[in-house]
Amino acid sequence: MTGCASASARSSSSCVGQCIFTAADHRHCASETRGGGGENRASSSVVCCIPFVTAPDEMQAPTPPGSADGSSPVRSHSKKPSPADFMFGATLGEGAYARVVHARMKDTGVEYAVKIMEKRFIRKEKKVKFVMMERKVFSKISHDRVVKLFFTFQDNNYLYMVMELCRGGELLDVITKHQKEQAAAGYTDRACSLELTKFYMAEVVVALEYLHKNGVIHRDLKPENILLSDEGHLKVTDFGTAKDETEESRHNTFCGTAEYVSPEVLRDQEASRGCDLWAMACMVFQMLVGRPFFRAENEYLTFQQILNHPAEDFAYPPGFPPVAKDLIDRILLQEPNERLGAGSDEDGNGYIALKAHPFFEGIDWESVGYAQPPYMPEIGRLPATEYDGATEDWLFAGVATELQVSSGLALDPMPSPAEHVNVVEVARQKAAIPPAMRRTSSLWNRFLLDDELIKMGGLISKRKGLFSKKRQLILTSKPRLIYIDPIRMKQKGEIPWSDNLYVNSKSATAFDVVTPNRVYHLNDLVNGSKKWIEAINAALTLFVQ
Repeated sequence: MTGCASASARSSSSCVGQCIFTAADHRHCASETRGGGGENRASSSVVCCIPFVTAPDEMQAPTPPGSADGSSPVRSHSKKPSPADFMFGATLGEGAYARVVHARMKDTGVEYAVKIMEKRFIRKEKKVKFVMMERKVFSKISHDRVVKLFFTFQDNNYLYMVMELCRGGELLDVITKHQKEQAAAGYTDRACSLELTKFYMAEVVVALEYLHKNGVIHRDLKPENILLSDEGHLKVTDFGTAKDETEESRHNTFCGTAEYVSPEVLRDQEASRGCDLWAMACMVFQMLVGRPFFRAENEYLTFQQILNHPAEDFAYPPGFPPVAKDLIDRILLQEPNERLGAGSDEDGNGYIALKAHPFFEGIDWESVGYAQPPYMPEIGRLPATEYDGATEDWLFAGVATELQVSSGLALDPMPSPAEHVNVVEVARQKAAIPPAMRRTSSLWNRFLLDDELIKMGGLISKRKGLFSKKRQLILTSKPRLIYIDPIRMKQKGEIPWSDNLYVNSKSATAFDVVTPNRVYHLNDLVNGSKKWIEAINAALTLFVQ
């Protein structure tokens, strides 16, 4: 912690060059807050000027998570790392404002997961406080059940968080694998065994107890944010929306994922340890059954299920373990403080009471983190880290730029946590759109010119810089290529059409539209690249003629 504290002290006198923004960014932040109250100006300055760089001691190999002396895993050293110190490989995942990439340090050969965040995007989308919160949380915690941050650095355009590589995948992968096996055997509403669920939920309890004792509320606990180590132990990750209880919160913001969010958060009330326990109980159900506890045809109805639980017509699937049902029922309560484990040990409703529940019978709480897990993940070989960070175009030349976006089960994107909105009302308005209108091309007619027709359209992933966004791409009869935000129903841009335009196939789903001044990187998982290339080339032929 010494290095972090001294860096914070230095930032007050010379933050430019150490904090996450450039001098121009500081001027931008200052201009944004002029005219506001003194409190607004102060908070903007504090958020903007937190140092981000922490280099490792002599770029050494990582020590095992949870060091014996309990010191912070983030260390400071005069030598500043850069992308040139790494070879980069495949994208491991992508979040709201970050991409996680497999990387190998050249000097040591040690492999990491590097979280990369684009400064311009962070500032534009007002994500600064979430980036700095994650950095702060990692600086104060060190535990075997939490993914370890080794060091951070930055360059002119990006922030980098160098973290522990977990090759075992996500807890969601474990659930999906077991659910498919049960379905193949002819069973429905079955996934993981009670033994497996008990072990992994015990590890989640250990992680939450540690976080809560250190004043950290995760606020977005879900199977996707729980990773497996090579040995099959769980590790909690993604603290971007976490809450530090040692700080006074200015206001409540929506954080979380629709299926795991607690009712008090939906009611715009303060988030406490009870919201993490609510999410844990949802995961107990999902591990055993293979589907979320709360899921409806849209977010609004999902929220209504949460706000009205327990509903009179709710029934657990046949054969659901009674001991798991009792645990879930004692946690999924509307009043946060009444949830099992959400109180204190002194009042008899703390973690001692939670650990003593019959669901966890047989768990040795002193050694659960060292016991042999009942499941060993299939550790597949990651693609070679062959893209040199010393080259200027490494980020755009390699696999790190290709992220396959799922088109199946994802719910509509929620409003940014930075936006103080009534998320239930937003979801209700989305649900009010007639399904037929959502599906038919008439929805897009408002974006056409007179006598213009839609020749082809589809939901694509459009990459600009580091990140990808979902857009509705439309090829018209004029011809024009326009792309639309399908959530806000707003045209975001148009690809300039000329006889110098051409299309390149990158894969079965990815293609580039090349214009004299810009290359548009697009990916369509439904139609594929071939259909788009044929349609655009046909339009080009007619245009030239």
